[in-house]
Amino acid sequence: MQLRGVVTCAAWLLLRVVAGESADCAQADVPEVSLLQALAMPRDLHAGDITISPARSSSFSSGGAMCGWVPVDGVIGGAMVCRPPASKTQKRWPLFIFGHGDLMFPSQYAPTMLTVASQGFVVAAYWSCIHVIQGDTTTQCDAGLATFVEVLKIVDFFSRHPDANPDIAPVNMSESVTVGGHSGGGRAALMVAAVRDSPGYLKDTPYAKVLDGNGGAFRKAAKKIGAAIALYGDGMEDPLSNPDVDGFRDAISETPVLLQTSTDDDIVPYARAWWNFRAIRSATKVYFRLDSGLDGHSEPVLHAVEAPWMARFAQASMGNQTAKALIYDDCKVCLRHSMKFAKASRDEATAATPGILLCTGSGRDSEVEGASLCGAPSSK
Repeated sequence: MQLRGVVTCAAWLLLRVVAGESADCAQADVPEVSLLQALAMPRDLHAGDITISPARSSSFSSGGAMCGWVPVDGVIGGAMVCRPPASKTQKRWPLFIFGHGDLMFPSQYAPTMLTVASQGFVVAAYWSCIHVIQGDTTTQCDAGLATFVEVLKIVDFFSRHPDANPDIAPVNMSESVTVGGHSGGGRAALMVAAVRDSPGYLKDTPYAKVLDGNGGAFRKAAKKIGAAIALYGDGMEDPLSNPDVDGFRDAISETPVLLQTSTDDDIVPYARAWWNFRAIRSATKVYFRLDSGLDGHSEPVLHAVEAPWMARFAQASMGNQTAKALIYDDCKVCLRHSMKFAKASRDEATAATPGILLCTGSGRDSEVEGASLCGAPSSK
């Protein structure tokens, strides 16, 4: 397995060391990858998995799914976009927007994006808001508080220009849009869902003017959202993460939401994900906490074990009954048996936290551990 092309020995050494492999330029067929891309590659990415072209405007692919870059109005650097393999029967796919974590690159999530794309989505990741340090207002996107606007820019752009790049981004904007993300990107996904469901969210912040401007274009974009996914998302009870903590409580009342965390996340403790879950009123919501051993907060970059389930959750929110059964039912290949989840815990911070909780708004809630928490009151 090997990538093809030639680049500087320094970039190749960086890529090999980050991947945990031996680094000897004299014996290697050095791949065609820029230094920036080498730094951004996931640690467990192996040479035959993804083919990368030298320029950011070019593309890379895996298993028939491919990615490239698309200019997007108002988004610095545009968007990295991955699409499904070519199909003779389907020419357009629904849009799935994925947000990177603070100080991360979209290309670090290439395995996640390609996996979701291969399940029938055009996956777009904003290239902006990379230099974000929470609480440091000199960094991009208001230190991350305004990252959610990048999501709405992409939705608005493809709503107005569905044929902007039919080769890389053959979007079907008649379908609902899923928004997901890791860490700060997960926080942005939750903020977009809150904007969608509650016009009063952010009303006393500077972002209300942004949302209401241009004829309310961004509010209209928010209405396209059909599901939200937050992987190790920032705690929405923290004013450094959320400019309207009080307005967020109970704001997400309709949008299906999936929240993921783990026992060994030393960046965003799982108690924060549980606070987020309790602040969401949607009848359809999923919470799960992975057991330790998958590198904690870095898991979506290094392992991406949840990537297929992100796609299935999105499909379920769009009415796919097979995907819905895989998410909520009890079968050998269903979500509840797909990964090693933490055991239920009880402590002062979280009261009672299940390892996995599947809320459907139906009688099936009674079949899962901790089901009484599905309809629990908010964190007020």
